[in-house]
Amino acid sequence: FLSNMSHELRTPINAVNGVSEILQGSNLPEKEKRGIGVIRSAGKRLYYQISDVLDYSEIETGHFSLTYDEYEPVSVIHDAVSMVCDGDSGLLAGFSGKKGESLEFAIDVEPSLPKVLYGDAERLKRLLAALIDNALKFTEIGGVYLYIRSRKEKYGINLNIDIWDTGCGMDEEQQKRLFHGSYLGDNSAERKKRGLGLGLAIAHGIVSAMKGFITVESGLEEGTHIHVSIPQEVRSKEHSLTLEQPEKYRSVCYFNKEKYARREIGSFYYRMVEHIRISFGVDISIASSLQEVKELCASGVMTHLYISVWEYQMEPEFFDRMAEKFTVCVFAEREFVPTKGSSVDIIYKPIFMFAVINHLRATLPGGPVR
Repeated sequence: FLSNMSHELRTPINAVNGVSEILQGSNLPEKEKRGIGVIRSAGKRLYYQISDVLDYSEIETGHFSLTYDEYEPVSVIHDAVSMVCDGDSGLLAGFSGKKGESLEFAIDVEPSLPKVLYGDAERLKRLLAALIDNALKFTEIGGVYLYIRSRKEKYGINLNIDIWDTGCGMDEEQQKRLFHGSYLGDNSAERKKRGLGLGLAIAHGIVSAMKGFITVESGLEEGTHIHVSIPQEVRSKEHSLTLEQPEKYRSVCYFNKEKYARREIGSFYYRMVEHIRISFGVDISIASSLQEVKELCASGVMTHLYISVWEYQMEPEFFDRMAEKFTVCVFAEREFVPTKGSSVDIIYKPIFMFAVINHLRATLPGGPVR
């Protein structure tokens, strides 16, 4: 019954989502566009909740099947993140932490992850979306860190997915129900967080179908770490992320740890910086203060400076002057606007390893002027 119902509901919801998307791209007045955006956001959310019901019913009745084909993990990761976080149509559109504070979200990927794998890309995307959705939904202060890497095996690789959050955590009973693939959420908590409570049960079912395993480390008010490992065949050993001429870069990141409500957030970003340094051989370091940044700028050897909005707003005139000498990039929310005439680049959140590497490629020192 649930399976049939889900299929029947998808048709009218697809019509709502399709028409609202067309209307959003039309020449309607801004007020009407905002209203259409609300409809589209609600429609998308309902579509994914219907998909949750369908997936859960298939898992529970043993009718859950996989479809194998070649796929690029980079594209799957990007699509999964977009499902949850992208603009007005994401699962968590407009979602923010406690007291309206925006949550931090970092997506880190091991560059040596094979470029082409063989498996079920759609189910993998649903798995990632479920993990991300759950982590963000139950986090009010701080943020989420997703790290994806691979480990070589005789049959190909184990695709390892780790996701940490600084949220409310789970008690032992909730974790036990997860491992049995049962309905996880507490009804009152799920209603408060706008969900059906099926996300982790679906994730457990997908991982089991892929002959992988999932482990959880969590405690109430301590956050959660979920580790997933699934076997995948390799069709192309070429690395997913590459960077030519890394020796030309002299990069500095300045993120003031004191501004984060949870100290783990600074560690998430620092870990990503360290992966760039080790994996690509880029000369990239972390500055601990604005004074240190100014001293490094005065040395004349820097090619790139990465900061967030908080640091930029400490002294925008200084960073605007530096942007005329070398590349200055600000990690920012969509509503951020630099000072008029500023030459700073912007990478919009969530912070994706792909976006950072693509920015480095586009701003190669000595390369063509953009």
